[in-house]
Amino acid sequence: EPMDTTNNEAYLMLSVARACRDVLRAEQVLSACLAHEHESIAKLYQYKVNSGEGKVHDMDMDIGSIRATIKQCGMAVDFTEHDGAFVFHTSSS
Repeated sequence: EPMDTTNNEAYLMLSVARACRDVLRAEQVLSACLAHEHESIAKLYQYKVNSGEGKVHDMDMDIGSIRATIKQCGMAVDFTEHDGAFVFHTSSS
């Protein structure tokens, strides 16, 4: 009977060791997945920043064009910010 007890204990210890190994492998896989997720999110944010810079440039060009057109009509142009939005103010010169 002591041999059975020793065998059972060894079997249970081996089972615990395998479970620990499986947990470590799962943690490694999870870490790799999280790293991939974070890299993908960073690339998405970088893309949004880059595309946003283009949009800001396009809007600047549009605003410049609008100002030039208004000035050609003989009006003065001024921009002020009101509640987070820019507002045109024109006056005849």
